This record gives sequence, C-alpha cells and structure tokens, in this order.
Amino acid sequence: MLIYEEIVGKLFDTFPQYKNSEIVEKYDREIPTLVFSGFAAYLRGKVDRLEDKELSNEIRQITRFLNDMADSEDVRVVDLLNTGFFEAILGEKDNLSEKVVELLNSELNIRAKKNLHNVANWKRPISLNRFLLE
Repeated sequence: MLIYEEIVGKLFDTFPQYKNSEIVEKYDREIPTLVFSGFAAYLRGKVDRLEDKELSNEIRQITRFLNDMADSEDVRVVDLLNTGFFEAILGEKDNLSEKVVELLNSELNIRAKKNLHNVANWKRPISLNRFLLE
C-alpha cells in the first residue's frame, strides 16, 4: 500500500529516469504536490513523443502507479493524485493535454478514472448559497 510519507521516495524508486530528469530540478523535492505536478509534465513529454498508438512500457508503468495511488487507503495519497497530478494535467488547455486525458481514460482503473473526472468537474462554478447558514 502506498502511504503519504513514503510516496515521493516510492515515485523516485519506481521511476529513476524521472528522478534524474531536468523536470525534477525545477521543483522542490520536499513538496509532494510539486513533485507530482512535475511528474504530470514528465508524462506529457512521454505522450508527446509517442510515434504511434503503441504505449511504451514506461507509460503503462506510470498508469499502474497512478492506479495504485487511487486505490490507496491513505486519503492523502489520493488527494495528492488529484491535486498534484490530475490538476496539473487538466490545467493545461492544449491538444497534448487532450491526448494525455484520452490515454488516461483508456488506461486507468475505475477508481482512478473517477478521481480524474471529479477533478475535471471541480472547474465548474459552485454556488455557495447552499453552504450559508440562515
């Protein structure tokens, strides 16, 4: 099971190529949300370089890792998936982001997809009237 206190180390152990990438140098390794935002940028780069529809083993490994995060019993890991990774993917409004979301929709498990869709729906305006006390 993935736990919050170990998640950045687990990410770096699983993806040493990300740990050693130029992307990580731009982010504070002590702030998990930033590390996972960088990981989203790393996935974007991998998807951008796909020659055809055939997914690389690394991209499949990334989606398995994201699935494991979504399945974690540690709610902080799930929150990190949502706020660190999915928000970074959905925050970009370009064709590459659409391609990444399409890939994620095809490869993620049900729980991870639900989280992705929930984050996408956070962008909708919320009426605060129902939260006000009378």
